[in-house]
This record gives sequence, structure tokens and C-alpha cells, in this order.
Amino acid sequence: MKLPDTILLIGNGPNRLSTDDYSWKSIINQLSHLAGKTIDFGNKPLPLVFEELVLIGIFRELKFHKKRYQSMIEINLRNHLASLIKTLKSNSVHSRMINIGFRHILTTNYDYCFENSALNKNNEQTIPAWIENHLYQEKKYSLFRRNLIHTVNGDIFVWHIHGEANIPRSLILGYDQYVNHLNHLINYLSVPNKQKRLDKQELYSPFLQHNTNYENSGSPYSWIDLFLNRDLHIVGLSLDYSEIALWWLLSFKARMYVKNFYVKNNIPIGKTYYYVLYDNLGEIDQQKIHLLESMGVKIININIDRGFEKGYHSLMSELKRKLRSH
Repeated sequence: MKLPDTILLIGNGPNRLSTDDYSWKSIINQLSHLAGKTIDFGNKPLPLVFEELVLIGIFRELKFHKKRYQSMIEINLRNHLASLIKTLKSNSVHSRMINIGFRHILTTNYDYCFENSALNKNNEQTIPAWIENHLYQEKKYSLFRRNLIHTVNGDIFVWHIHGEANIPRSLILGYDQYVNHLNHLINYLSVPNKQKRLDKQELYSPFLQHNTNYENSGSPYSWIDLFLNRDLHIVGLSLDYSEIALWWLLSFKARMYVKNFYVKNNIPIGKTYYYVLYDNLGEIDQQKIHLLESMGVKIININIDRGFEKGYHSLMSELKRKLRSH
């Protein structure tokens, strides 16, 4: 069965249905004990909270003149977070979502709930059902980091765009790593300098070099190419304003679409859909919706008055309907 070219970008939303899901507040409280001081989460964005934890730990270690203070405190925080993440269990939404018909799933999650929810032909869970399938070896950042899952609908790739629990160093947590991550994205989408590429073996977007058959080219490509080139459905992702790389990519995609329209570059740019789960008592962030609409993103509202889980199953029925129309 050939899966459609449409792709999915999914966040932490489905994890909220798992009984063992950790809130970021509880995780930060645990990490605070490692850093040696309890901090007030307040309205601070998560990347800055992590920077605060790391710096508190660094200056605390520095006070006692301990060696390797900088590397060890951050390593300890990352390792502890990774160990918590690995305990998360899959739920019915993970299982249905992985089998809905997407060939490529992009996720900001560090866990393996999607991979571990794969089903075989007898509709039974297979362990292990997935293997690492990275297109290029990365130590810290995640432009090419993906896992291959065998499912009833064919092979599916899950791209951990913010890193994965098995490699704590890859987890994008603090502002320092968020900014450097964005820098890697920008470099990847730059016009390649042939001499520089030969010297440093840097990789550039094949899609922006008019290679639309990059999946079958035998050369590395990134989830970034898929993000720009394919129709993209964004689900269970709050798109906090600290997600600077994703906001930059959405803006870049919109500008490419406009440039395509006027300059006739003939580079196929996909559409983008953002799914909003709401109930009649809640408030929708209209400022964020207006911002997304200005970038050409189509908003799809899903009512969850009957409950969060039923709302997700309604959402998945809508996704399946859209996939069939492709």
C-alpha cells in the first residue's frame, strides 16, 4: 500500500491521555532538586526555565570549586529527564494515529509512544516494532533523526525533531540549544557553496535545489524538506512562542509560497493545517490563530465537549477523511 505524501506534525497533546504522563511543572520540580534550588515556574517559557536550572547548578558548583561543573550539571539534568520520559506508555490515540495512514510523522516529543504503539498484521502490538533509521549521524541536533516503524499500512518514519530520550544530549530544552537548532535549520536551507560543502561535508536541502524526488535519490534529506514540500497537518501542539524554529519555518514556507506565485519558481510548496481542540467553556488564543492565518495556515476546529479523548478520535476521523481525498 502506498501511503500519501501528506505528513503529520504532532506534539504532546496525546500524551495527556496517558495515566503516567508527567506535567512539565512536576518535571521541573524534580530537576530543581538536582540543581539545588526550587524555582518558581510562573509564566516563564520552558526554555528559559531550563537555562535557569542549569545556571543555578553551575554557579552552585562553582562556589565549591568543583571541576567539570558546567558539563556535569547539565548532563545530570538531561539524563534524569530522559529516564522519566522513557517510562511514558502509549495510549489508544497513539495507536490509532500511527495506523491512520501517514508515511512521515514529525514530533516534538522525546518519547517513543508512537513507535511502541505500532501494530502488526494480526492487530497485535509488536515489540520491538521499530529501529533507528537516521539518514545522517548527528550527535546533538536532529535534522536527520528518524525511526522506522513496520505497521499494517506499510513502513512509517517518525522524526524526533527536538531530540529523543535515548540520546539525552539531543533533547532541545534551553534557549542556547533552541537558538543553535534554528541556526542549523537556516544553514541547511542556505544556498550551498560547493567548495565549503567539499571541505566540511555540510548538507543542504535537496528540495530547495529543485530535487523533488529527494526521498528516492539515495542522498540524505531532512524533515525540513518534508515540512516545506508536503501538505502538513499540525495536531496536539500548542505552538508556544518559544518554538522559534517552528515559527520561523512556518513564515519561511509562507514566503516561499508567495515567491512561487509571483516568480514562478515551480517549487511545489505544500499547504498547512492547524487543528484546534476546543470546548464551549474554553477560550481559543485568537492572537495565535490570526498569526497562523497570516502565514496561510488553514485552521480546523474540533469540538471536545464530549471529552478530550473523544475529541481526539473525532480529529483522527477528520484526518483520515482528508488522507482519503489525496
